[in-house]
Parts: sequence; structure tokens; C-alpha cells
Amino acid sequence: MITEEQTKIVRRNVLETKELPPEEAVGLTRYFSFPYLGDEIEGSVTLNHQRPDENGIRKPIEIIISPKRCDEKTNGLLEGISSVSSSFLQLGGPIEEIIEGLQGKESYSITWNLAKTIEDLARVPDSARRTSTPLPSYGLTTARAFVHDSVDHPRPLILEAETYKSGQPASFRIKFSGEEYEPILDAISSIGTRMLEYGMPFTQLSKALKGITFKPHEISRDFEGEDRIKSRSILDYSGKWLEHSFGKNFT
Repeated sequence: MITEEQTKIVRRNVLETKELPPEEAVGLTRYFSFPYLGDEIEGSVTLNHQRPDENGIRKPIEIIISPKRCDEKTNGLLEGISSVSSSFLQLGGPIEEIIEGLQGKESYSITWNLAKTIEDLARVPDSARRTSTPLPSYGLTTARAFVHDSVDHPRPLILEAETYKSGQPASFRIKFSGEEYEPILDAISSIGTRMLEYGMPFTQLSKALKGITFKPHEISRDFEGEDRIKSRSILDYSGKWLEHSFGKNFT
């Protein structure tokens, strides 16, 4: 359960967060190779830390997932995990929450394997592992759009955000069918929700998603696609939806 004191600490960290000079960071890298969509995906995960403090503690501040020889879509989706996870860490979130968010429902999925890789890099003891408990929410904001990745078969994209009484988003979910999308979008949604549970600004989640580029780019609010708009990706569209839906009340 996220305590009020933890929320205060995170909000203070949000106000005090600054860009870390490169000379003050140190990285650890682990190479990976595991099954993905009937093939193998290879690459590396780098976990950047601040240099150890006087107590020898290294605070993780950035996760960089670098796949090799993969398509633009997979590269973009994994960039989404890197971006949202790094934003969470830089705002004071614990890396244990990222590991839990990545593990998902299916063992040995791409995100499950990434969770294990990050866990090894972070050297998180089992005693430190936990799952955050959602806070009470009072409403649900939903949007439905259609992604045109083929001429004849637009696929629905559903965006959901539970809200507090204040109207501030309390959770975030991207729903889009396809085995190449679902585990990664579930992980991004889970980590994004944990950001909101910790009291972090939804604008930081929006910022982490906007600008990520991969096909398909055309999205419409109706099945026929008469009002198609160009978007960099479904993640870019999702970040802009958050900003548009809630930004007018929290700027």
C-alpha cells in the first residue's frame, strides 16, 4: 500500500528532479537473447545509476533497452518501456515496481524475460519485492479509436484512465490486440499506473509516451476512417490523449 508519507516523498522528488550530469552516472549492461514471436530477439539492457552515495547506495535512474536487428514496431514498443520506466525512476520510484510491472501474467514472455534481466542488474533481494496496491478511484474516462494498419481491417484501440474525485487520473491502460503488442502494452500500462499511484504527475507519463515512432501511423475515431489523423505511433497517440483529456484541468 502506498502510504501518504511515500507520496509526499515522491512529490518532493518530482520538484527537485534535475538532469544528471553524465560524469555522475555509472551504467551496468546485460546482454540478452530469448524467444519472441516464434523467433529469437537479442539485445542489451543498460541500467544507469547515480554514483554511490556515502553509504554505498546506488540509485537507479535510467533503463535503456537496446534490441538488435528487430523491426521498427518492436523497437518502438521497447523504447516505450525504456521511456516510461526511466521517467518513473527519475521521479523517485523504486525499481522493484518496474520489475513487478514487467512480469505480467505470462511467464517467459518478452516482458517477463526483461524483468528478470533488470532484476539481475539491480540485484534486488526477494525480501524487497512487492506489488503496489491500487488506491480508491471514483470514475472512468475511456476513449475508442481505430488503427489503420491495413486497408480493410482497422483494429480498435481503447484507452482507459480511472480517476480520483479531483479528476486526476489514477490508472492508465492501453488495449490493442495482437501478440506483438499485448504483453508490451500491458507492461507500459502497469508501470504507468504505478507512476500515478505514487502521486507522480500524469504529464510526465504523457511526456514519456509522446514522440515514440513506429507504424502504423494512421488513427481515426470512427471505423470507416473518414477522420484519420497522422500520429507517430499508438504510444504517441496515447500520450497525447492523456494530455488532451486531463491537461485542461491540471496545467
